Amino acid sequence: ERLLLRELTPGDALLFYQLNEDPEVIRYTGDRAFRDEEEARVFLQAYDQYRLYGYGRWAVIRRSD
Repeated sequence: ERLLLRELTPGDALLFYQLNEDPEVIRYTGDRAFRDEEEARVFLQAYDQYRLYGYGRWAVIRRSD
């Protein structure tokens, strides 16, 4: 009830970029850090896991935000 899950969108690029700069995140995702926010935005624009498989990465947002 306190959290909202939603699909990631290109509007999440800055936060997604910052998240992937964290070595602890990369350790568990197997990704690599993006060069910049624009690279993260391009990744999110092309991200089709939801459509292809019915699941993917999710944004987790506190409802109070």
